[in-house]
Amino acid sequence: MSWGTLGTVRPFPNFHPERDAVELQAALEKKDTVTLVRILTNRSNAQRQVLAQTFEDITQKDLEGAVKKAVTGDLAALLLSLLMPPQEHDAYRFQQAMAGLGTDEETLIEILSMRSRKQLDDISAAYTFLYKKDLEKELRGETSGDFAKLVVALLHTLLIAVNSKKADGKPWIDMLTSRDPEHLKRVLAELEVECGQNMDHIFEKRFSGDFRLGLKVLVVLGPIVVVLGPIVVVLGPIVVVLVPIVVVLVPIVVVLVSIVVVLGPIVVVLVPIVVVLVPIVVVINAKQNSYVVTFASSNSEQIPRIFMLEREEELKRRC
Repeated sequence: MSWGTLGTVRPFPNFHPERDAVELQAALEKKDTVTLVRILTNRSNAQRQVLAQTFEDITQKDLEGAVKKAVTGDLAALLLSLLMPPQEHDAYRFQQAMAGLGTDEETLIEILSMRSRKQLDDISAAYTFLYKKDLEKELRGETSGDFAKLVVALLHTLLIAVNSKKADGKPWIDMLTSRDPEHLKRVLAELEVECGQNMDHIFEKRFSGDFRLGLKVLVVLGPIVVVLGPIVVVLGPIVVVLVPIVVVLVPIVVVLVSIVVVLGPIVVVLVPIVVVLVPIVVVINAKQNSYVVTFASSNSEQIPRIFMLEREEELKRRC
């Protein structure tokens, strides 16, 4: 057995209910708790229901009753919970959450907020069948105030609003403006599955005008708020520091932009002129340098004789 097959969520890939039933029968007779745990905790809930029926067909005994006789304590409670269908198990958890003094509100909210409309209907029916009581009345009796309103609203609200022939906006307003965005995301995703339509299509079909636009904005912005909220909290102090700096720098930037705008045409005119003049200046400068070099390289001893010849010529002219 590989680790990928362990657990009760994935179906067991090599499931043989007859073989499991025989093994369970032998384990119950020997009170072999290791085998009981190995089989029941490595089958999915659907497979356990098939196994329980197969066990009854082979042994003519109820598997749940056989477990109660063979095992006691917390292990018995665990194995019996594993044998319950999902709706019966949730009904049992409801009953336990409301039994005795006080109420386990966390269990109520967990089940009500994490189950689909159909699942809640099945749980309510299972509760009535097992305990002969109406689940909604029990919830109202065990809770009070705003929490009671929340519990009952979770039990009924949005799917009833979708299935109703009348386009009633009140349930949508109540839900979209009073629930946590992350919770809304899960509820709306489940609603899309139940209805077989996306929220945009539901709104288009049932509402119109500004109200439809408002509902769409709420549904779209909910997940965005969940993502951006922590970012805003982190960036807030940084923005507070940067705002005064931006206020100071903006006028400077405006002045610089104005200067660039004014000087731009002048630069455009001067660039071609500079491009033409630079080669000319380079050529002239090169010629001047060549004259200087040529003169400097002449024999320095000839320079006094030249001056003397020029002096003699001047004296001859005067005479």
